[in-house]
This record gives sequence, C-alpha cells and structure tokens, in this order.
Amino acid sequence: MKCFLSVLMALSLMILAACGGGGPEPIVEDAGFSGTIFAPPGGDVANTVVIACFLEAGQCNSNSPNTVGVNVTTSGATATFSLPSVASGTYLLVAQRDANGNGAYGDPGDYLGFYTLDGQSPAPLAPPSDGLDVRMSILGGAPVPPGGGGSDLSGTITAPPGGDVAQTNVVACFLEAGQCNVQSPNTKGAVVGTSGATGSFTVPDLAAGQYIVVAAKDLDANNQLTPGDYRGVLR
Repeated sequence: MKCFLSVLMALSLMILAACGGGGPEPIVEDAGFSGTIFAPPGGDVANTVVIACFLEAGQCNSNSPNTVGVNVTTSGATATFSLPSVASGTYLLVAQRDANGNGAYGDPGDYLGFYTLDGQSPAPLAPPSDGLDVRMSILGGAPVPPGGGGSDLSGTITAPPGGDVAQTNVVACFLEAGQCNVQSPNTKGAVVGTSGATGSFTVPDLAAGQYIVVAAKDLDANNQLTPGDYRGVLR
C-alpha cells in the first residue's frame, strides 16, 4: 500500500458539500470560473459538484457566502463547467463526486480533484479565470481484517518533488456508515521519523474494519493545514 502526498487532501475538505452560509451579501462580479473536469480512467463525471471555495486567511471557508458551486449533470469521461458570477477574492477550485451514492463525500471510491499548477498542491485563483482543467482521482480505502489483538497497517509515503517526509502524521481514520470518524477510538495515527523523499509508516493495533488513510505535514508549524503544507490520501 502506498500513500501519496502529491494528491492533496485534508479531512476538512472531505465533506465539502454545503456551500451556503450566513453573513453579509458578497459583492458579485460579472465574472467567474469555467473549464473542464476529468473523471479517473474509466469513470464518469455525471453529478460531479464543482466548488469555488472562498479563501479566508489562506483557508477554504465552505460556509462563506462567497463560496459557490455547480452540479455537472453531463455524462462522460469529461465535461465542461461554468461558475459565471462570483465575488471578488481568492478561491480554491474543488471537484468531487459521490460515486457510491451514499450522500457523503470523501468515502473510498468517491472522486476528488483540485485545480493545480504543479500537480501536487491546489492553486489559488481569482476571477475571471477560464480554460481551467480539474482532474479527479479515486479516493482509496484500506481494509483491516479481523485478528486477535488488532492488526497493523503499514505502507510508504512519498513527498512532493524536493520535499521531505520527516514528521509527517499518518492517520488511519475509522469509517462508520461510510464516513471518517476522527473521534472514534479506532482512529489511530503514527508519525514518520525518518527523513527523505519517501518513508515507511506503521499504524499499530487497529480494530477490524474499514479506514481512510490520510497523511499530513504542517510545514509552517502553525498547527493547522494551510496551502503549502503536505496532505495526501491513500490511492
């Protein structure tokens, strides 16, 4: 099993479904975002939600009144999208599809993608921006079989080019009703202590069940995941 940090992901973005919120009315410009979304190989983009998530203090605020989204209903390997009128500001562009149809985003098998320039991290955008490509990947899951005294989950993480995996946190998040439960006593983690472009991890003594494996490194040491930090999911 391999967990790639080059696929950017955070637990806070796994459930980006609500796009509304209170607060003052945004200043809307007659400009927005448009482009093309791409399904994973063999996949279908139908019912993908494309979200322009408003950045506040460098973080995506899905509850901001400036955050807007559109549901793409076209079937096929690719489809175009358009968010014609958005407020002035800076955004992250996220595409996600509830591929298993259980009403939750971020489960194993669901699709997730970001607009990116380097293939590793989401690129902030300001309107108007057209001709944007968003390529989605399939989120993975790691089953842990029954076993006396619990089972270990191990694998390898890979940093972005030029990066270092040292002090990366790897979390095996227990799935309940198809959703990650970070509060579950079955959710456990480990820290990668070795330096280098790749490193191994072992999350010990896991209960039988299904997990999402997430890796994150707080590069700027501000105790939160912000653009520029490392984040990844099992794929």
